[in-house]
Amino acid sequence: MVTDKTIGASAGKTVLTELFKNGGDPAQIVKEKNLLQMTDMNAIQEIVTKIINDNPKEVDDYNGGKETLFQWFMGQVARATKGKADPNVAKELMVKGLEERKK
Repeated sequence: MVTDKTIGASAGKTVLTELFKNGGDPAQIVKEKNLLQMTDMNAIQEIVTKIINDNPKEVDDYNGGKETLFQWFMGQVARATKGKADPNVAKELMVKGLEERKK
């Protein structure tokens, strides 16, 4: 499920832990614990846009050369989605969103 991006790596660890403790069906564990990875680009875009709009100082600092803030932005996405956003999609959208703010 991690390989086909149904769940993220941390959710995979959760599923394995549950399997070792109690056994069961991995798909059922994912469903019961609501561990599906968020891949809806529109939903992730809304979150990215909100984070960028809510943090103008950080955006200005990032665009002014403080590139280490990118990880902070990604952390905000992870927090907002409870770690469920597909990191590749979130990264792509965040890069685009920050670039648009630069103009």
